[in-house]
Amino acid sequence: MNEKMLTAIVLAVVFILAVSGAAFSQSRKYSRYIKQSSQGLLDMCLTGDDAGCFFYGGLMEKKGKRVDSRSAYLFGAMNARGRAGFVCMYSLGKSYEEGMNGDGDIVQAYRWYDVLANSAAPKDLKAKASARRRALGGKMSASEISFATMLAGLPL
Repeated sequence: MNEKMLTAIVLAVVFILAVSGAAFSQSRKYSRYIKQSSQGLLDMCLTGDDAGCFFYGGLMEKKGKRVDSRSAYLFGAMNARGRAGFVCMYSLGKSYEEGMNGDGDIVQAYRWYDVLANSAAPKDLKAKASARRRALGGKMSASEISFATMLAGLPL
């Protein structure tokens, strides 16, 4: 085995260990949410825990309770301090874009994507929100975009 091949193998192993270590760290970070009952997650959400809102919203979405899901995402977005709160903003935009019963609200979707794109969120989430906002903007009138942008500027 030559030196370049050995170096490549070592780097690959180091990368795999780093990625698996980060994944393990994340799973430990969120284990308290994963172990919670739906009532426990709701209680966490209502006390301003944006990650509790994210997990509760996702659980309600899986159960088909879209109104409860959207409410949890809204509360998480309003209390966004960490990545989970910013993901709540994205999920809220997606929920409005898709609608509850096929009746989406693209103005509200654009609003939440705009809020996220202009927030202190991680770059990857801001990029996703900007892309969705651009896509929706192509389907909207100038007055709809103006109204959505005005709504995005309101205090949460």
